Amino acid sequence: MSKIWDDTLKRLFAVNPQDVVAWLMPGAHLQAEAPLELKYSTKTRHADALYKVLIDGEEALIHIEFQKRADPTMARRVWEYNVLATSAHLCPVYSFVIYLRRTSAVPESPLEWGLSRYERVHLFRFQNIKLWELAANDVKRSGLKGVLPLCLLTQDGAVYTVAEDVFAELKDQKELLTLALTLASMIFVNSVDQQWFERQVLMLEDIVTETWFYQQILQKGMTEGRQEGRQEGRQEGLQEGLQKGRQEALQEALQKELQRDRQVLVSAVEGRFPALASLARQRADALDDPDALQHLLLKMIAARDADEARALLEATEDQ
Repeated sequence: MSKIWDDTLKRLFAVNPQDVVAWLMPGAHLQAEAPLELKYSTKTRHADALYKVLIDGEEALIHIEFQKRADPTMARRVWEYNVLATSAHLCPVYSFVIYLRRTSAVPESPLEWGLSRYERVHLFRFQNIKLWELAANDVKRSGLKGVLPLCLLTQDGAVYTVAEDVFAELKDQKELLTLALTLASMIFVNSVDQQWFERQVLMLEDIVTETWFYQQILQKGMTEGRQEGRQEGRQEGLQEGLQKGRQEALQEALQKELQRDRQVLVSAVEGRFPALASLARQRADALDDPDALQHLLLKMIAARDADEARALLEATEDQ
């Protein structure tokens, strides 16, 4: 799978994982995101997503792999991940393979191993989700905004009205909106599409480039400050804790946001204009303003060709 598809879907599912698990397994309640690294002997495997969940009071794991095209070894790979995750967490692991684009010869469940004259040694069940077989309304009816950008990948999703509805629904979810625009840039690719897409970017630019996380971080800082102040048992401790919590939480979140936006920018350029990946990485590392990174990302998504993209990247050197 190309890196931009992989990065975009991983980031999408990380924004609101509870919506993801509820979409895949209705009634599941997210407990935590599990480590993606799975080891045995001298080998290491990395799952695309692993979530610890509770279903009717019972613990389980949801395991997700993203695929852009069919892989004849996919059933065996998913089985391998499933066995490693089961061994590490000692609970049932339910595996899902989400196919993003129409493809043929998808390995189907179950995977069976055994000799014809003897009983089966392994019978492994997993679930394929072929987004091109779903209708956009199938995703919308879930009422889960965390998976709403997937509407663009459904059988009737690559039309302007569906995309515009998704953008409108996500106006209050700035990161999801940015990811929906990123997916749209990979789906609507001809010259007429580009003109429509540029208009959408211009209309939504002010929303996407706002600092979406400030209030969340401020609240986190206040909560940490109150806890520290209560432990000290003094009013001055509360005030110091509030200030310290705000500053440390804001700084930590800013650095994480910068690093994440830099990677998304590089991945977007690498996916559309591979020859510019090195230049994009240099420019991304030089930008310390999340709003500037978001602004540049939107411009790169809307760039018509490599020459325009190069000019946009080189223009950041003077900023």
